[in-house]
Amino acid sequence: MRLLAAICFFMCSVSAYASGCGSEVKYPHVSSLLMQGRSFLQVVPYNYDASSPGRLIIQYHGYGMSKEWMRDLAGDLENQADNQTIFFYPQSQYQQWQQTENSPDIVFFDQLLAYAKDRFCIGKIDVTGYSNGAFFVNYLATQRRQSISAMASVAGGLSTFTQIPFIGIHGRNDQTVPYSVGDMTRYNYASNNGCSEAWLPPDLYGCIRPQSCRAFDTVWCSWEGNHDWPKRFNSAIWDLFKHY
Repeated sequence: MRLLAAICFFMCSVSAYASGCGSEVKYPHVSSLLMQGRSFLQVVPYNYDASSPGRLIIQYHGYGMSKEWMRDLAGDLENQADNQTIFFYPQSQYQQWQQTENSPDIVFFDQLLAYAKDRFCIGKIDVTGYSNGAFFVNYLATQRRQSISAMASVAGGLSTFTQIPFIGIHGRNDQTVPYSVGDMTRYNYASNNGCSEAWLPPDLYGCIRPQSCRAFDTVWCSWEGNHDWPKRFNSAIWDLFKHY
């Protein structure tokens, strides 16, 4: 029964996301696009192949930032990803992302997914967020869990009401979003994911995780820094994402 369920989950997921599979359209490496009045950057790998399901990663910027600024900050994750990973960098309307049920930003997420599935061969969808964007993706995970494979929260947190593969990154000297906010968030995800109370020593990325989790991995990366996105942990983000 478990085998059949696993096969069904895989096949149903692929069929649900594969409407853009086989497309021969070639997109520019980087495009700035408008969709129903909302803008986003689209980054397509040079060697992208639409013949098999790949991955979409949506990266949400912080308060007052732009989509271009977010790519400058977090775009190194593109260098970690494979040639089947599309990146979207959406732009907020009002300086910050709105964390209310069916807000315009939640609707924009749905629109981005519909657009991506129609044009690309998408099998997995991950989200990352920085600062206010991190608060948003934590909220988004509670609203659209069925659409999200894994998530990364950098210098933000909260809204931990679901089970999901999670990696959190936070500077211990953060003067904008206190370290305690991120730390509380990681313990909440660990609880939701059925993780043990014992945590393993730091891994090769300098991150820690519970000794065991019944549901999904929960990873925590802290560093002696302020309110920033440290590139050193991008490998840890990609390692979690590709696992799911």
